[in-house]
Amino acid sequence: GCVLTVGAGGTRTEALEDVSHRVLPVRSDSISMTSSELRIAPVLSGDRGRPAASLEAVSALASSVARYVQQDPSIMEVELNPTFAYPDRAVPVDALVIRRT
Repeated sequence: GCVLTVGAGGTRTEALEDVSHRVLPVRSDSISMTSSELRIAPVLSGDRGRPAASLEAVSALASSVARYVQQDPSIMEVELNPTFAYPDRAVPVDALVIRRT
């Protein structure tokens, strides 16, 4: 089945294994927990005087992508990379959608 993966991002994400997975379908409260499970969570929560990223916005974006994937069986993979998390929003900068042929 489909799996939702949320990760810290960057070139070392896989090497550092700083990702959280959920098998779809999944409840929104479970998606909300994915960001807090990351090792980078303290940075996302605001550190060294920096504002916290909106984990609610990250979760809402992940929930939207999960719903989209579940509604279209032709989709094999969606990747939003990078996605920037700001105090008031999450902005995907690039997207890759792979469909079955």
